[in-house]
Amino acid sequence: MDPTQGNPQATGGAGNTAPVSLADAIGIGQAQPKNEPSGNGGDKGAGITPPAQDAHQNLPAWMSQLPDDIRSDAETVKQLSKFQKIGDLGKSYAALEAKLGRSIVIPAKDAPPDEVKAFYEKLGRPAEAAKYGIDDKNADAFKELAFRHNLTDEQAKGLWKSLNDLGNGEAQRMRADAAQRIKDVDAKLHQEYGSRYGEKMAMLQRGIRAFAGEAAGKKLSDSGLIYDEDIIKMFVNLGEMQAEAGTATKGAPGSRRYKPTAEGGSFSFKDI
Repeated sequence: MDPTQGNPQATGGAGNTAPVSLADAIGIGQAQPKNEPSGNGGDKGAGITPPAQDAHQNLPAWMSQLPDDIRSDAETVKQLSKFQKIGDLGKSYAALEAKLGRSIVIPAKDAPPDEVKAFYEKLGRPAEAAKYGIDDKNADAFKELAFRHNLTDEQAKGLWKSLNDLGNGEAQRMRADAAQRIKDVDAKLHQEYGSRYGEKMAMLQRGIRAFAGEAAGKKLSDSGLIYDEDIIKMFVNLGEMQAEAGTATKGAPGSRRYKPTAEGGSFSFKDI
């Protein structure tokens, strides 16, 4: 009779194969049973892997209403979990919509004209050139240029002011240069003509009146050409030629004595 028959312990338990060696009998070399402690003694729980924790168990309760595809996206879950209440999420979304409504998107190179127009108007360009806020009747051409280059109203006004300031400064500098040039030429002529300075200036007026006329004389004066030494001497000679031809100069309006600019005098042809 088999001594192991009917003895579960001898067979290693129902359904188990009996040890075939001493090593098997004492468990040497066998793999440790899963979730069982290794070696002798120690805590019964040692080596046991704790059950996985639900990644969603600490999320706000409202997020349980989200579909699985959203809840399975870790980055989306991270962003949404900042809102402890669904009302907080709603407020944040409304604020984002308002911000996007005020945002400006640069149109693509092939964007339609209406989109490009709306973009520049959002930046601050008027709907048409005439609506630039520049109160100057001389600015019409500048307004057209500013509109063509998509300047905002503030940019156009600032640039117009700067251009005017530059122009005024340049005009002032030119006037100062002209005044100095007149002074220098006047001093040189006064030195050259000496006591005949007044007579020569009378001949200058006579020559301009006879050969240029009032309109041309004004143009010469406005342009500054009349203050050129060579032009002055040319009209002096023309005046003398006319005088020699028999026109009396004594007592004529142009025969008054002229003062140099250093003494407060100046070239003026208002009486031509």
